[in-house]
Amino acid sequence: MLWITGGPGCSSISGILFEIGPIQFKAAPYNGSLPSLIPRPHSWTETASIIFLDFPVGTGFSYAKTTHGSHTTDLQSSDQAYEFMIKWLGNHPQFIPNEFYVGGDSYSGIPVPIITQLISDGNGAGIEPCINLKGARMQWELKLHCQIYNRIISLVKSMLPQDAVLPDDFYNRIFRDICLTVIDSKHIETLEKNIVETLCKLEKIFPPSFFDSMEHLPIHLAYEARVGGPEQYR
Repeated sequence: MLWITGGPGCSSISGILFEIGPIQFKAAPYNGSLPSLIPRPHSWTETASIIFLDFPVGTGFSYAKTTHGSHTTDLQSSDQAYEFMIKWLGNHPQFIPNEFYVGGDSYSGIPVPIITQLISDGNGAGIEPCINLKGARMQWELKLHCQIYNRIISLVKSMLPQDAVLPDDFYNRIFRDICLTVIDSKHIETLEKNIVETLCKLEKIFPPSFFDSMEHLPIHLAYEARVGGPEQYR
């Protein structure tokens, strides 16, 4: 399996240590020493050989040799991932017969199907080595996004005067609109613009420490719907 952690830009080390890898940090009070690693029960690596890829370029230990090479799109990065797998299997031919899956979570719900399609197209075009593609595994986490924002809005409301007005209706519209059966591209482009402005308004009220990467996830949601289609179909 080829595994791509979301973000975009989260290092694959997070997939190894916090998601499906064979090891994890041992929970213990901090005593000034380095953390200890322990085996993870029911790791996916018990049943599959997994390549945790730092994707796109610039993520984790991956790098580009030129400034131009460090700027990529989802399509370019997916093409690079496919090229990587072709070269890797060429150097490790003993794995070519193995069943192959592409997997990922969160934002990788965009590149995973692209990479899967590239592999299928490459096999059809006779590109060697032929990858024994069997499927894809995506953990999109829309439910998690909704849960995060429900908690955020509840927390924000509890910290402000009762007559304060928050853009929570705007968030509700985002999750409604990205799940429509038919996506209106112009409307989605408007959402992309408005979500940034809405977060900026919230950041005028709360300090930067209040916001982490999870609170900023909706910045990507409208773009993902425009590129990948309705959320529930991905």
